[in-house]
Amino acid sequence: MTDALGALYTTARTTLSTSNEAWGNAGSSSRAYADLAPAGATYPYVVYQIAAGGELNAIVGQDAQFVIVVKAIVQENLASAMTLADRIGALFNDKDSGALLSGAGWTILHISQLRRVHYVELVDGKRLYHSGHQFSIRMEAT
Repeated sequence: MTDALGALYTTARTTLSTSNEAWGNAGSSSRAYADLAPAGATYPYVVYQIAAGGELNAIVGQDAQFVIVVKAIVQENLASAMTLADRIGALFNDKDSGALLSGAGWTILHISQLRRVHYVELVDGKRLYHSGHQFSIRMEAT
């Protein structure tokens, strides 16, 4: 059995990579990255990372709750960043048990959208818009 964090990263990667969204076609050409995009990554792309969480201890068996941040990074286009953030919300928010495939040995019980994430940075004189959401994810070992 994979640990809960590994299962969650598998879920995020699978969900984002099979969605045929603006961050790349499904499969190997998808631009969805765990934690950090590679140098020179083509825009737009999506980054997902854990903000907090771990063992929940709500039941006798293994369970976990995490907060994951999923955001699109878009160059020079605020409207596109907002649109992609909405698409990310549609992919993850309010997904209950069985709606998303989790990693081996874990079931996602529920995903709730928590907060909107949005900020802008200036890189080499160009604006990079980071826009997405934080999600709370409750999981249980199967």
